[in-house]
Amino acid sequence: MIREAGIADITQLVEWGNRFHQSSGAPYGYVPDRAAQMAQRLIDDDASVVFMHDHGFIMGTLTPAWPSTEMLAVELAWWANKRGLGLLKSFENWATEQGAFAVCMMHLDTNGDAQRVSEIYGRRGYRKAETTYTKVL
Repeated sequence: MIREAGIADITQLVEWGNRFHQSSGAPYGYVPDRAAQMAQRLIDDDASVVFMHDHGFIMGTLTPAWPSTEMLAVELAWWANKRGLGLLKSFENWATEQGAFAVCMMHLDTNGDAQRVSEIYGRRGYRKAETTYTKVL
């Protein structure tokens, strides 16, 4: 069952965050204490949400679309080893309830699954809007 995460779920979110990080190929380290702090901040923030079920999580926040008055719901992390699309649907529903005009989803293009992820997003009505480049300093 998908539900909003609470403070009691932070340990599980940190563990899953580590799995996400290990599988992502992200060019930065994983700091469990920082992950716990961020999860708590998102759980406590009325403009953010963390959904979870027995197999994963999705977290995101609202932000203004510059230079518009419209709000975007921006995914910050999404990881599931099963039933991930249910989490995405919950995030989309939350975004609608919050009055967001769009949902922005990211993909770490580090593990060779860009085509598969693009197809999943495309079937759900997403289109590629921008590309982000990272330079490790």
